Amino acid sequence: HTLLIPHYPCPNVAERHIQNLKSALRAKCHEDHSKWAKDIYITQMSLNSAYNETTKFSPAEIFFGRSPLTPLALVWEMDQDVMDLPAIWTAAVQNIHNEHRPKLTSHNKLTRKR
Repeated sequence: HTLLIPHYPCPNVAERHIQNLKSALRAKCHEDHSKWAKDIYITQMSLNSAYNETTKFSPAEIFFGRSPLTPLALVWEMDQDVMDLPAIWTAAVQNIHNEHRPKLTSHNKLTRKR
């Protein structure tokens, strides 16, 4: 059983996110496995607000155009700068292309040698 397509430069991103979710849930519920559903919103918030190295934004910033309101942001009364969504989308797509271009070039060189 192979989960990822072999020799493919862009493995299944959804599969990776599911692995991240499973890891986060295991870490959260390592002592009591019966209460994972009770606090799943905390896990969701942490994954949605996590910085993505490829896009240079968090999923929440890309989707909502701002950082999510967290309890810490509310306590510290942090400003919630609203961002220009089309500019964020353009920048995120450009960052994804920039990140994958070297991998695609490397992959293409390997496949030509075969």
